[in-house]
Amino acid sequence: MSKQIGVGSKLPVWRFIVVVLGSAVTVAGRAAPAQEAIVKRMGVPAATRPCSEDEAGWWSQLKATADETTAAYFSKDEAIRKRIAERKGRTGSMEELFSPEELAEFAKLDTEIVNLRNRFQALLSEGEDKSYKAPVPDNIHPVLLYTGRPDYTEEARTKKIQGDVRLRVEFRADGTVGLVSITRGLGFGLDEEATEAMRRILFLPAIKEGKFVVQYQTLEASFNLR
Repeated sequence: MSKQIGVGSKLPVWRFIVVVLGSAVTVAGRAAPAQEAIVKRMGVPAATRPCSEDEAGWWSQLKATADETTAAYFSKDEAIRKRIAERKGRTGSMEELFSPEELAEFAKLDTEIVNLRNRFQALLSEGEDKSYKAPVPDNIHPVLLYTGRPDYTEEARTKKIQGDVRLRVEFRADGTVGLVSITRGLGFGLDEEATEAMRRILFLPAIKEGKFVVQYQTLEASFNLR
């Protein structure tokens, strides 16, 4: 199944909404080719609790790396949005819409993002290895730093499939997404797109007694056509 992006009346406007059901924590975002992504960005909080000098330095690096990673994600999103806006009325795959040079630029940004994510996760592991405690209040929910967006498949777009995919997601203490299961799907490839989007989430793990812990959340990805 192929994915399509672009602008014009026939193009789906994808919307990605992440809702932590049963709690007051909500992170919502929209992304459309002719509209800048709107995301309620929640960052890693600054240290507010007493801690050792080493813990303070570690947390400062963690926060800075998280900020740099989210900035890289949004930089790529903005670059793609601008390129698509310049191609009014055109739709198609990435390969059809962009030149080899532009695709190489996006690939370079992808490499930067991967490196930053790896550094962020390495810092989370360092905290565990050195028995550091997070110098911030406990939080039973993971902090979603970047949610990305799911894409429409060509089949779903052609059949005008809309609605929500509900998923149960495991947010691990090491900053990786574990098990993702569909509890309510749409089919036509959208369940897989929603699952892939969940696996791209960048997050600060839940914190209990100063330690990162695994947490399960029920999230929704909404697909809408305009």
